Amino acid sequence: MTFYSQIKWTQRKYILTCLVCIAISILLLLLRLDSNHSITSNQYPEQQDPNLLINLTAAAQHRQSLYTPSMFIPDALQHNHFRPVAAVILRTSHDQRAIYSTVDYLHKYPFVKEIYIYNLVSSHPLAIQSFERPNPWLLHKVDIHIIEKSEQEDDGMLAFFSTCSLAIYDHCYLQTDRTLNLHMDSLYTQFMRYPDLVHVNARSEEFLIHRRWQLHHQGGDVEMHAGFANLLHGAIIPQSNAQLFLNQFAAQKTSSLNQKQMADVIFSFWTNSYPYILFNPFPLAIGQDPSFQKMLDAVRQLKNALADQSPYFIKNEIDPPLDQRDVRTACDNDKCLFVTNLDPFPLTTEYNPDQNLTNSSLGSSVAWQHELDVDIPGSEFYIHRGYHAAVDGDSGTCWNTYKVPNEGDYFGLDLIGNMRVSRLVIHLRHPMEQHIHEAFKIRALNKDDGWVDCSITVDSTQSLPRRAVFHMDCRDGKPISAIRFFFTQTQSRSFDLCGLGLDNFIV
Repeated sequence: MTFYSQIKWTQRKYILTCLVCIAISILLLLLRLDSNHSITSNQYPEQQDPNLLINLTAAAQHRQSLYTPSMFIPDALQHNHFRPVAAVILRTSHDQRAIYSTVDYLHKYPFVKEIYIYNLVSSHPLAIQSFERPNPWLLHKVDIHIIEKSEQEDDGMLAFFSTCSLAIYDHCYLQTDRTLNLHMDSLYTQFMRYPDLVHVNARSEEFLIHRRWQLHHQGGDVEMHAGFANLLHGAIIPQSNAQLFLNQFAAQKTSSLNQKQMADVIFSFWTNSYPYILFNPFPLAIGQDPSFQKMLDAVRQLKNALADQSPYFIKNEIDPPLDQRDVRTACDNDKCLFVTNLDPFPLTTEYNPDQNLTNSSLGSSVAWQHELDVDIPGSEFYIHRGYHAAVDGDSGTCWNTYKVPNEGDYFGLDLIGNMRVSRLVIHLRHPMEQHIHEAFKIRALNKDDGWVDCSITVDSTQSLPRRAVFHMDCRDGKPISAIRFFFTQTQSRSFDLCGLGLDNFIV
């Protein structure tokens, strides 16, 4: 009986072991099938919203670039000095519609002259023929290239930079296929002013993270001035930066899969130069924050590489310095940029090599607020009353300066293109403390005379207490490409701006 029982137990044990092995095998198979999805889900998990892509595509249908294909033919480029870009798209979504919607959308922008698709979803290979579309502009020829992920080599986010290094053009536009960048013209316009910088279209929801992780540190041979940038929602980078990063990556022997999956985060720090970031609302499901530990690891590696004078690591900051960067967000209609010198946050934060995520505010924006000696707004305040609320086309939402404006502080618009303006509208949350026509000094920019003073007179028949309408007269009535509103005296409280109008151009 004992013998039988032992045999019976052995059989049960054998069967149980087999079942466990089968379960493990199935789990490993599923993980392998979904490994391409984990490339981004480790950082920014995709929450499946069936209406998200539909809503984004519907919004994108109404977008049209103010740049024209004729601006980017060879003869025109010799005179206007515009810079064509190559788009690099990482296909990470299992939604079959996503990659096609992304490519179709980029076709709207004539500064995109070639598109590289790096397919990380190896279970669904792509074909060039699937992307052929009737081209309404014969001048706007876009070359499309597809790179399939190797079964033996998984580049993860490093594919952004290895693919960019292959491009014909000197600058690359980067994004994944999980969203559509509704501010392409704004990002390109800002990039053209400072083409040597990394320019990023970031979510307003991540504003505090980006600002907290603008770090500086100086000591010995170390001169560090680096900042975090989420590249996944649209960024323009110099191709030379991508090539330099590949050399840095190889020299530091950071070839593990985990490092490759975080390559976009590492890149943003290892440039050792603060990215120029436009913060805009994104209609995305809320995801988790990026890995603060991986970000801290990248900063430590940068600091050590600079201290060791490792090859390919550059010490010099690229102009303009942070205190001269006043472009904050894109207008919701993607036809202008909102500008102000009013910023309630410190420009950078000192990096202490002894800091970690538990003894500092690096892992918490809330802790950062408590750590500073100055008062700063929280994330909820910024999401609802940040810069974007001044130019979202809704006079019911308002940007709040948070701190009190002083005499000489300013806000305004940089237009994509130019226009003649004779009528000016300002939407406010509260009536001004002084006569509205005396509250601001107005200056406008035209290409012939530079910045000129403009006179304004109140249109009392159209004005309301919180909606001021002016007749505006600038020198010779020439088309303007930018406008600034300077406070003529220090205010007694913070200021709310709910919208602007230049003739029939309303933001």
